[in-house]
Amino acid sequence: LEAALLAKCASTSRGACASDFERADVDAACRALEASGDPGASLDGRWRLAYSSVPGLYRSSPFFWGFAKLLADAPEAPLRVRNARDATYAENVLALTDGLPFYEIGSCTQTISPGLLVSEVELTFKLFDAALPRARSVMTTTARTAPSPRGSGLVLTLEKTQVKDSTLENSFPGLSFLGDLAFPTETAFPRIADALRRLPSSSSSGAASPPQQVELVSAYASDSLRISRADGAGGPMTFVYVRDEDDTSFF
Repeated sequence: LEAALLAKCASTSRGACASDFERADVDAACRALEASGDPGASLDGRWRLAYSSVPGLYRSSPFFWGFAKLLADAPEAPLRVRNARDATYAENVLALTDGLPFYEIGSCTQTISPGLLVSEVELTFKLFDAALPRARSVMTTTARTAPSPRGSGLVLTLEKTQVKDSTLENSFPGLSFLGDLAFPTETAFPRIADALRRLPSSSSSGAASPPQQVELVSAYASDSLRISRADGAGGPMTFVYVRDEDDTSFF
């Protein structure tokens, strides 16, 4: 069943170009694997994204789960972006980003160790290929972890997000400071949420948990493959990960 699922995932470019039929087919394969019984293997280790149920593969980063939660009570988007899954503000912002032509998503990984999750999304920007070399960077989000009270999975407290390993630092020495910059998610998100609640148009009655706290639900985890779910902009998302071939922590 795992091999059949991965074959379906591979045919969709990790979900980036999946049709509605293919998404339904992968979802059915995920459900069948889950129904066969969760092996309950450890989530610790380095995992590489094999499939995302949303086309923007960068949404596998927990930062964007928190972003969606932060804007959950914002007014609906004034304009509905094509391919947006609903009318929420966060979903339409991300759907617009999904369709931008000047970037590519490389590897997307999650490294999990006791008390910590590090998400890395490789981005390549191709604004002016004829004049400038492509710029590569790795969007890195760090989160503390705790066992989920609902069972299998982890509660993540987003600490920070930063750009690492940027080639811009080599091409433009004046930008060498980029690697030292970090967005303080843990402190910034609550302040932004508080400011949004004060807006006259806000419909917020107070979130059940703070926006910097999100949940990774583990639906299936074997020694080589895991299926995880999370709430994001536009609704629930499903991610399929395979253990990274370079990961030796498990062995």
